[in-house]
Amino acid sequence: MKTQRAVPFVRLLVPFCSGIAVAFWVDDPPLGLSALAGVLLSYPILFALSQRKWPFALRWVFGVAIYLWLAALGYGLAVCHNESSLPRHFNKQLSEANDVLAVVQRMQVQGAGFRLQARLLAIGASSLRPSQGRLLINLRDSTAILQPGDTLVLSGVKIQRIAAPLNPAVFDFSRYWHYRNYHYQVVVGAGQWKRAGAGRRKNLVQLAEQSRSRCVAILRQYLTTDDEWAVGCALILGAKDAMTDEVTQAYSRTGAMHALAVSGMHVAIVWLALAWLLYPLKFLGRPGKYAGAALLITGVWAYAIFTGASASALRAATMVSFLILGQSFQRRHSPFNTLAASAFILLCANPYLLMDAGFQLSYLAVAGILIFDKPLYLCWHLTPRWADYLWRLTCVSIAAQLATFPISLYYFHQFPFYFWLSGWVVVPASTLLLYMGGALLALHPVAAVSTTLGKGFHAFIWLVNKAVFAISGLPGAVAEQAWISELGVLALYTALLMLGATVLSRRGKWLVWMGIFLLIAAADRGLAHWRAVHQRKVVIYHVPRATMIDVFDGKTGFFYATLPSGHPALQKAAAACRGKHLIKESIPIHTKKGDFQSDALYYHKQLMQFYNITIAIIDSSYWQATLPAPLLVDYLLLSGNPAISIADLQSRYTIRRGIIADASNSYKRVEQWKRACEKAGIVFVDVKGEGAYVIEV
Repeated sequence: MKTQRAVPFVRLLVPFCSGIAVAFWVDDPPLGLSALAGVLLSYPILFALSQRKWPFALRWVFGVAIYLWLAALGYGLAVCHNESSLPRHFNKQLSEANDVLAVVQRMQVQGAGFRLQARLLAIGASSLRPSQGRLLINLRDSTAILQPGDTLVLSGVKIQRIAAPLNPAVFDFSRYWHYRNYHYQVVVGAGQWKRAGAGRRKNLVQLAEQSRSRCVAILRQYLTTDDEWAVGCALILGAKDAMTDEVTQAYSRTGAMHALAVSGMHVAIVWLALAWLLYPLKFLGRPGKYAGAALLITGVWAYAIFTGASASALRAATMVSFLILGQSFQRRHSPFNTLAASAFILLCANPYLLMDAGFQLSYLAVAGILIFDKPLYLCWHLTPRWADYLWRLTCVSIAAQLATFPISLYYFHQFPFYFWLSGWVVVPASTLLLYMGGALLALHPVAAVSTTLGKGFHAFIWLVNKAVFAISGLPGAVAEQAWISELGVLALYTALLMLGATVLSRRGKWLVWMGIFLLIAAADRGLAHWRAVHQRKVVIYHVPRATMIDVFDGKTGFFYATLPSGHPALQKAAAACRGKHLIKESIPIHTKKGDFQSDALYYHKQLMQFYNITIAIIDSSYWQATLPAPLLVDYLLLSGNPAISIADLQSRYTIRRGIIADASNSYKRVEQWKRACEKAGIVFVDVKGEGAYVIEV
């Protein structure tokens, strides 16, 4: 087992990451600045402590001091990394109608327009004032011709904070963009913008984006079918804008998505290719060796930035840089220490990477390969070279999946069972395709060569896609809706840590602890099923211009909707919530028959009774109802923007709990109802503005 002295950065990384994690829950700018000031002022004291010879009984003093110092450093860097707390951030100058001057950093095609990641330069209502901050621009103009580095002038736009999700358990885009330092967005129509000019002095990221866009256009000339073009762009350039849902799902269901994300495998291939090209420099002696190392590091980082600077690419580029430097200076290294050192450096530059799913998956996968790959490989010796190669690929895939499956379940709620089979296809194919794609881009001006190479490139991607789709269609290819809680993730990773300690130390005592934490994970999963069996809930979703209600009775689900059951808007709103509550199938209650009845649910003419909760749905058919006396209900659900008053509803219904207005109503009418309810002392729930409403029965 590695000694502690051989992996110092592993020890340093733990308190540093702990400080960053605290900042995500306690984001206090004055406290963060104080922490950084304390770190700078206390460094001389820390240095003095490191030079002192401590008695054996007090050897822990310096260790505690350095751990606290690193935790404070992580906390201060994470808090101060948040741009929205800067004094000149534009959020302090917002008004209802803003004029904005911004520079485009990156572009992404989105529907009938573009999503622009921009850096704001100035903002104002009447005159522009210098400001700073990042802004998401949703440009609703499909005719726009833009490129990274262009300067835009926006007129009379309303900048809003990126909203939290309005339905339970769905993907949180506000959190996603928060950890990329984008906190505000704006929707811009065709007549609200103009291009002020092309950027003359572009930064490195803008130049990389422009070059990548040109390469995407070149690949389109040879990859004429959409699926092959999408996979080629993702595999070679890290550009995923053209990926369709079908291709994404197929690669995700087979565990092959890592092939479409620029990662360690891609960076290593580029490193090996550059090393082969620069090999003659070694004959120049020490100057040639150092020059080759500098060129290798430059080439690797250029590729990482060119492909979008994803977390996995940055991790791989940093690790490869350490390896190149170590080889140049003939220094031995521990792969665990190199891995931890690369994470430490990247987190110093961008502490928010700690919450990036790509960053987490990349580092966990490499750690899993370092710990489990060799022991797995030594379990079975195969004589034929081809069989040994397949076994090596299988061991790498198993090791990576073993280390990443808990967090993959947490983020993506599925597990691909044929990941090892897809690894046989995509890993060797990715290597060959990356070389072919690089050669195609380099030889594009030579028409005679590029035409033939392009046809072969297209045919090879077509074969890989067919293989991936075939694996995706195998019986039992993936376990879907596999939800896991934070406690389950923590328990599983602690169990994996115990298994890793067993492998590295070759001591079986850690297996007992592994078993204990596996039992905790199993108990957590069992508790989730117990809760699902006993759950009784009504969920009123936020679906624009529609009504959608889910009723959960144990693991049985029922739903009421004004849209067809297979409509994408309904699936987008409800699929995640149903999966989290272990609902496999939902039964419609709003049918042509008009009535529906189960053991605990009764529905008749817009009136729903679920156990002791009564909900009356008020829509355009409201005036057709005839009530001899006020009807006692718990909730009134206003749907379809009916032209009614709260006073009229009070004369026809006795409302015990409140009135709910869903997202199918207009803002103006919702505000009228809200004011009337405040005067009448009735609880009012605005689903359109506040998001989905959950009723616990």
